[in-house]
Amino acid sequence: MARLGDVLEVMQASHPWATLQVSGVLWLNPHRQRAAREIANPASKLTHAIGCDAAGGAETEEIRDRWSLWRSEPDQMRSEYQAGEVRVTAVWHGAAWWSWDPARGLLTNDGDPNHQHGAGPGEVVIEPAQFLPELDLTVNGTGTRAGRQAYELMGRPRTKSPGLPLFLLGSGADQYLLSVDAERGLLLRSEARLREEPIRVVEVEQVTFDAVLPGELFLPSLLPPPG
Repeated sequence: MARLGDVLEVMQASHPWATLQVSGVLWLNPHRQRAAREIANPASKLTHAIGCDAAGGAETEEIRDRWSLWRSEPDQMRSEYQAGEVRVTAVWHGAAWWSWDPARGLLTNDGDPNHQHGAGPGEVVIEPAQFLPELDLTVNGTGTRAGRQAYELMGRPRTKSPGLPLFLLGSGADQYLLSVDAERGLLLRSEARLREEPIRVVEVEQVTFDAVLPGELFLPSLLPPPG
């Protein structure tokens, strides 16, 4: 059995790759997610969408969308994900970002660090250390995810008023199942649960480390992407 200390060490490693290409699936149950958020904050009428939380129109029983993310260290990133009815593409160069979607067109913060942009479901995958202050973790064993050896963890919220990191995983859950890449610390799968039922799942299906990425991936001038 892996020791928790070893798992925490790999989770806190700061981007141990030169480049990263990762893609996967976001699954969520809107009804359970809303119920969980109301438990977490009964006064909230939260409608803000991160990733594809906002489905638009009549509520469906479940949502399943694909997402992709690329990084070139130290400070370039590209993300593609669904936000309601539109597909968002965004690129970052350090603190500066540019995004495009069919509804709002091209947006940018002109380098203002106080004006940030979400990276979709991939955001939880590349920064697993952000969840450590929020969760009491136990190691359940090891397994294989996306062809990678993984530590299997179970986490419970430390407080009844979780912060933004758990909102990204699925706020209001009473249990989080996490699969962490045993070598690189990437979060290969997260499952937020309420009363043993899944609310929100982010799962990596393909991941490549240290490949040569074409520079045009990160060019704002190519937003929207061809095709």
